[in-house]
Amino acid sequence: MIRLLLRRVTGLILLTSLAGCSLPTAPQPTPTPAPEPPQPAAPTYTAQRGLVVRQVQFSARIQPKEAQQLAFDIDGRVRKLTVRGGDAVKVGDVLAELDLTDLRTQIQQETIKLRTAQTVLSDTIQAYTRTIRLAELDLEQARLRLASATSRNTRSNIEVQANDLARNAKLIEDIKTSIANARAIGNQAGADNAQRLLTAAEIERERLQANYNNLLAEAGAKNIDIGLLRNEVERAQINLESRIAKLDPGLVQAVETSRTALEALQTKEARGTLISPLDGTVTALSIAVGDNVRALDIVLVVAKPGDLEIVAELNDTQQRDVALGLPVDIYLSSAPNKAVRGKITRVPIFSITNKDRSVRIGLEEDVPIESGMLARCETILGRRENVVWLPPQAIRNFRGRRFVVILDPGGGQRRSDVIIGLESAERLEIVDGVKEGEIVLGQ
Repeated sequence: MIRLLLRRVTGLILLTSLAGCSLPTAPQPTPTPAPEPPQPAAPTYTAQRGLVVRQVQFSARIQPKEAQQLAFDIDGRVRKLTVRGGDAVKVGDVLAELDLTDLRTQIQQETIKLRTAQTVLSDTIQAYTRTIRLAELDLEQARLRLASATSRNTRSNIEVQANDLARNAKLIEDIKTSIANARAIGNQAGADNAQRLLTAAEIERERLQANYNNLLAEAGAKNIDIGLLRNEVERAQINLESRIAKLDPGLVQAVETSRTALEALQTKEARGTLISPLDGTVTALSIAVGDNVRALDIVLVVAKPGDLEIVAELNDTQQRDVALGLPVDIYLSSAPNKAVRGKITRVPIFSITNKDRSVRIGLEEDVPIESGMLARCETILGRRENVVWLPPQAIRNFRGRRFVVILDPGGGQRRSDVIIGLESAERLEIVDGVKEGEIVLGQ
């Protein structure tokens, strides 16, 4: 039993030792790296001498000379369309209309608002005018009363009365002297007669004195009245000025604000309606009821039958390149391989309100054409003969700097800034920076 136990313990120890020692493993083979795909060699270009021609190609359509391209001035959805292609129309006919339901609701609301503001302003002005007129009348009456009081010449009457009193006093003194003289000489009859005159003069003196006193009192009262009347005039003037200042300027402003808002809405409504500008025929129509349209997109053309011309829609770059009088080769759809001479007779004037961005071309040859016929047009914008040129792919651009990488005969490379002259889609004229025969490394 003991021997069996020892053998089991010895086996466990041996197994533990073997587990702690790793057996040597065979080396793994190193994987062969996958070959990288060959990088394409950069193309090279040789500067050559030859012809560089810059031209523009575009499509056009034959249509009458008297034609108007129509576009909505606002974005929206077409609610109403009253014409189809080929329909005859007259000046003022409504041709198409956007969905203006919400806009017209706003117009009705703003119209009510304007009328309410006008009514309030009118009633206020009427009441204001009456108030002002009453204040003006009060002022006028106060001024008249003051003028009347001032015009009474009380001072002159007082002076006249004072002179009368002075003359009366002198008369009394003279009579008294006459009485004394008559008594001195014993002329009693003369003295009695003079006494009667003295009594009458003294009575007159009392009357004159009473009048004088009355005039003095009247003059004092008049000065008080004039002062009061002047105060009354001043109060009437202040009252008038305060009435004038009480008209609320906000009422006028409310009317003007509402009127301006209504006019803006009505203008916007008009911009959502297409109206025929002439008597003619609908020659082009690109919308249907329910379509969403953008502002200033041409959706309809109305033309007056008569002389025809070629009309083309150019992109912004092409429009900047073309000019009046520029010769054009025209290839009509009826004879696509035969060029017909023509020239540009009109270019668009760029502005916010001008919706017609088309270029017009006139034929210089008598060839049969029909309205609606298509044409392909070519015009040469520039021509350089016997100049050094490279393809556009040979030119590099870094932050506005244009340059090339030239391969020297010894295998070296160098950069050279270039000056570009005439440019076409396939050739660029090299004014400076590369010589004929030099090899340029492409990108």
